Amino acid sequence: MDGNTRHLRMAEGYSDVATVTIDNQDRGDAFDVITVERARYDAESFVIAVYDATMNIVGTSSVIDAGETFSGDVPLEETLTETQTVTIVLHDVESGEAGEPLEVNDIVVLDNATIGDLSFGEVR
Repeated sequence: MDGNTRHLRMAEGYSDVATVTIDNQDRGDAFDVITVERARYDAESFVIAVYDATMNIVGTSSVIDAGETFSGDVPLEETLTETQTVTIVLHDVESGEAGEPLEVNDIVVLDNATIGDLSFGEVR
């Protein structure tokens, strides 16, 4: 893994049931999608919700079957144009949409990353 990888929050037995990973993303100044490196939840179908820095849901994936591994882009309902930290959270499915956040051992299944201009702090 590279230095930009953020690891999921771990609880004992967590990785046997669920995993979610998102890397920092530097693709310019406008994001219409967020790339998820890996998401899986074995117990039930789920959706991936993307939260912006103010913790508003700004995008969701389609329903992913239990035990399936998702790797790809989650479309956003609005374009994010500022450098910020986004959080991805696995949610259960209610009426085909994001329901409650999923938990393993009382810990929400999530990860976060910085998106936008990641050149700040670089030595030139």
